Amino acid sequence: MLEAIAAQLNESGQCVPVDPPSVARIILDSLAFRYASVLSMIESLTNQKIEGVQVIGGGSNNVYLNQATANATGLPVLAGPAEATVIGNFLVQAISSGRFASLAEARQKVADSVRLDSFIPRVSAECERAKRRYADIEAQFAN
Repeated sequence: MLEAIAAQLNESGQCVPVDPPSVARIILDSLAFRYASVLSMIESLTNQKIEGVQVIGGGSNNVYLNQATANATGLPVLAGPAEATVIGNFLVQAISSGRFASLAEARQKVADSVRLDSFIPRVSAECERAKRRYADIEAQFAN
């Protein structure tokens, strides 16, 4: 994977870092910018404004990625629950056994019981430059 990342960086005229934290940052920032790109595309296709992002599952534990996503999208991010699959499975069984009368009731119980972390977008010149650079690179590889 590191070779593929290095090849992509070289192909797009970017420096290839050698230290693991810088490589991790490139990967996570790229994910956040891709999320922003896809959300923008969804908005244009649906003609509806997206108001926020909710990250669920194990990825919701990644504070850096959640903040980078808020920064890249310009949208608030709610993170959690981390064990979304387990909770969903439990809810299906609980509804089937009559513990909850409806999916809406089960969802409300989860909403009342689970703490979500909130990430507010932070505007910075560095992030704006990175967004433009990402958009330029993405445009090179479109089609």
